[in-house]
Amino acid sequence: MSSMNNGRDVLETVIQEALGISKPPYVVKRHTYIASTHGASVSKMVNDLVNEWVPLTLKVRGAPSMSAFVSQLAWGVYSQPKGEITVWIDDCDSLFISQENANIMKGALDEDRNVLSYNRDMSTQINKFLNSTNAHGVRQGAALKHFQDPIELGIKIPTDRMRFLITGFKPLTSCAELRGKPYNSKRMAEAAIRDRVTYFDATDIA
Repeated sequence: MSSMNNGRDVLETVIQEALGISKPPYVVKRHTYIASTHGASVSKMVNDLVNEWVPLTLKVRGAPSMSAFVSQLAWGVYSQPKGEITVWIDDCDSLFISQENANIMKGALDEDRNVLSYNRDMSTQINKFLNSTNAHGVRQGAALKHFQDPIELGIKIPTDRMRFLITGFKPLTSCAELRGKPYNSKRMAEAAIRDRVTYFDATDIA
């Protein structure tokens, strides 16, 4: 078997473990981040496995903003009050583009904190949803309202029941790569995210 095929076999194993399809013989982190190139067809591989094996709670593809992601995540958790929630964030680069977003995701992926804290007042958006004539909009507003902090008016979504699989095209900086280099807050945030996930670099798999 070629090294390329070996690489794809390993990648498929990583995805299966990330989705809970198979259990690894060792302790791994609950969340997984896979960096790849367009040619690796990671999204297709995940999608095929999801369709065959996993009742995926939520798929987010290329979320245009953190507020849009928070809205989708709130609905996913609100609509499934019990049990494990599988969240696949595909093409995550836009979601992780800013340091602020990376810091928000650090809390969501941290297995001690287990909370996504979006500290912006979403009252206007919530009221717009609740007053909508669209049933989906009303449900979305109810979900956001459920997780709204009554004092700060931001959104706090518990992530302790979530299993995140994050796929994107940007490799994350490691803590080792930062040693001896000038301080860079964005890269520090990336390293902190990498430290909170099972990280797999598939950029050399075509």
